[in-house]
Amino acid sequence: MIFIRNIFFVGVLFVLPVISFAQDTSAFFNDSMRLDLLRTQYIEEISIKRTKGERQAIRPVGTWIFEDKIQKLSPDDIGELASKLSGSTVRSYGGLGALKSISTRALGSQHTAIVVDGFNVSNSQTGMTNLGQIQADGMVSILSSTNDNVSIFLPVSAYLSGNSLVMNTFQSRYGDARNQLRSSFKLGSFGRYEGYLSGVYSKDERIIFSGYAKYRSARGDYDYSYLNGLATEEGVRNNNDYEDGFFGGQVKILGKKNGSYRFGYRGSMIDQGLPGAVILYNSTADERLNTLDNLFYADAKFNFKRWEFRSYANYNWNAMKYLDPTYLNEIGFLDNEYINQSTNLGTVFRRRSAKGINVIGGLEETLSTLVSSDSSLSNPFRSHSSGFVSVYKPFKSATIKVQLSSQYIYELASLNNSPRESIKVNPSVDLTFFKEGSWHFKHLVWYKNTFRIPSFNELYYATVGNSELLPESAHQINYGVSSSPKNDKRANLDLRTTVYFNRVQNKIVAIPTKNLFIWSMQNVTNVNIFGMEGAIDFCWGVGKIDVDLNVNYSYQKAIDVTKESLNYGHQIAYTPEHLANFDLLFSRGELGFGIANNYVSMRFALNENIDQNRVQDYLLSDLFITYSFVLKKGQKIKLQANVKNIFDSSYVYVRSFVMPGRNFLISMSYALH
Repeated sequence: MIFIRNIFFVGVLFVLPVISFAQDTSAFFNDSMRLDLLRTQYIEEISIKRTKGERQAIRPVGTWIFEDKIQKLSPDDIGELASKLSGSTVRSYGGLGALKSISTRALGSQHTAIVVDGFNVSNSQTGMTNLGQIQADGMVSILSSTNDNVSIFLPVSAYLSGNSLVMNTFQSRYGDARNQLRSSFKLGSFGRYEGYLSGVYSKDERIIFSGYAKYRSARGDYDYSYLNGLATEEGVRNNNDYEDGFFGGQVKILGKKNGSYRFGYRGSMIDQGLPGAVILYNSTADERLNTLDNLFYADAKFNFKRWEFRSYANYNWNAMKYLDPTYLNEIGFLDNEYINQSTNLGTVFRRRSAKGINVIGGLEETLSTLVSSDSSLSNPFRSHSSGFVSVYKPFKSATIKVQLSSQYIYELASLNNSPRESIKVNPSVDLTFFKEGSWHFKHLVWYKNTFRIPSFNELYYATVGNSELLPESAHQINYGVSSSPKNDKRANLDLRTTVYFNRVQNKIVAIPTKNLFIWSMQNVTNVNIFGMEGAIDFCWGVGKIDVDLNVNYSYQKAIDVTKESLNYGHQIAYTPEHLANFDLLFSRGELGFGIANNYVSMRFALNENIDQNRVQDYLLSDLFITYSFVLKKGQKIKLQANVKNIFDSSYVYVRSFVMPGRNFLISMSYALH
């Protein structure tokens, strides 16, 4: 009955906007509210683009990447783009089309909420989102934020997570033009080619249609030379091909007064080889993975007087088929299918008082199931109920926000006799101080407590799962400062510095048991994470030339401090101490040129910090050149050439999963504004 009650309760909240949609909103916005919006940087369905001579309010202590830079970098996917965000570590299990996951400030990928156009993208089977399957085409902004909420209309789960990766696409940024179109075609190394088309159409400006489609494929057969122990492995990456299709559309209905409704669908079909690790005397791989993903979503937004509401719902159906044609079992092969379904319902609101006090809150219910042809996987069911309320008060030169959240998880698996239940209450508080003068300063001090539950795979998958795993809890403390000088017609400068400390309890890690090939999911009782981040964003106009410099550096020390641990004082596996990016872009009129650099320091493949477990550091440098021209008013064509890994570095992020050397990408894009 608890599940029926939760569904009914959140379902009623979703219907409420329909009843109240026509309420008068004339008194909603006033001068003090607009000032508050500027200070807190709430953003809905838009991206902020910095231009020479135009100052923006000081940004949150996070990292933004905007549309113009996204297009110039021509990333393969969001995973490649996310590696440029301050404090973010992207773990890649191979080259083109491979699995990519993100870790922010040495917390696991399950601590990061992935939000695309206001909807959570999640997978309860693995507990993480594959960033290699989120396309960068049509992306207009991406933000990594550990505490500043960039929109009051994010899902509840984003408020409760340790970090949020928030993305907005062209399809949801409608702008002033009634009809818009984007398309591109790309050719690259290793048999790679891609085609992309998206558009927005509106006849009466009240009903807006948008859609997109993308196809990509590649052989992925790149040469490699890799030092494996004392021997050098050379060969061609095999079984690394992929063929993908991504597609979707939505309709947005604007009310006669304030408010809107949105209904949409996103889907993908992926067929890829799994190249596996390059291991001495065993370079062959023939496993295949087919994925079919369908996401249906809807939301309603409205406001009246001093209230704002958003109710949302989305249903995700994900099917995976894993085939190993040479698996050594009785039948001589392995053919497993997995169907993961997730239903998410929620509502968020904000109320403003006449004294400037804001109350923000929300409720959310997520129901997840996993059904598999693998008889050992238990076919689990999970109900995850969550809610939060925060009180936000702005002052003349400061703000304070206090938040309290709670989560209740009920879980049942067919192979377990008793259900699992977890209840967690998480507090957070942050203080922000502003100072204006010849320089603008923003100081942000905050504490929050977050936790994440084990994924279905971590609990139940074959011999790896551990049904006794405890939820992972993290205490996070942060101090950051942002600064920016007053308006300068020639230049924009943003400086950001942050120091932080995370205390993680019951951290979930995979560790070896009998040998390096038999692993077990276990909790590490205590982990301390110390870190620092610094970033510089600088735009300067010199005559007819514009210069854009972006530099960020992250230091993170994540150590096991469990007194009983044999690895006491050791760095957690695959946590580099140093991460850095240095991007320098030049443009003169329609011609652009730039270099992008990404550095990842040495790390260890296991929690035991010995020489045999070291993974070499690497520096990647990419070059690009672009040229644009106008066909006629409102129509633009851009030509671009990218050379990636220009020094042909041989490198891996995950040991034995070799990455591509120097490669090329040529693209042509068309835009109708």
